[in-house]
Amino acid sequence: MLRILRFSKRCSSSRRYIDLPPAPQNVASVSDDGQVTISWDSVTGATSYNIYWDTTGGVTTSDTQLATVTSPYLHDGLVNGATYYYAVTAINAVGEGALSDEVNATPVTETLSTWGIMSWGSGTWKAAIP
Repeated sequence: MLRILRFSKRCSSSRRYIDLPPAPQNVASVSDDGQVTISWDSVTGATSYNIYWDTTGGVTTSDTQLATVTSPYLHDGLVNGATYYYAVTAINAVGEGALSDEVNATPVTETLSTWGIMSWGSGTWKAAIP
């Protein structure tokens, strides 16, 4: 674990440690026509977030990056019927933390007014929305 030591400007003997941020939790995805909305819980001390994605699963930080995003994030221009896999990282003054759990979504031609498809962790649900 990378840890940076900072000294307070008020007193040189006062110090505190700043760690890399933890991975974002409760990452979820909702698909719609040609787009996916990704959301997650905020991380204390995070100054921004990155989303990494690909179409094969097993997302790493070597995959395509959507930099400096906020939750919820709308990823559009996607192909209906293709499955997209996502993971999120938090960034603070020290650097970028670990990847979140991976989620996936498959954009569909049906609109959210008819169907809602949600994915988080290892579960996916499809439910009718009146």
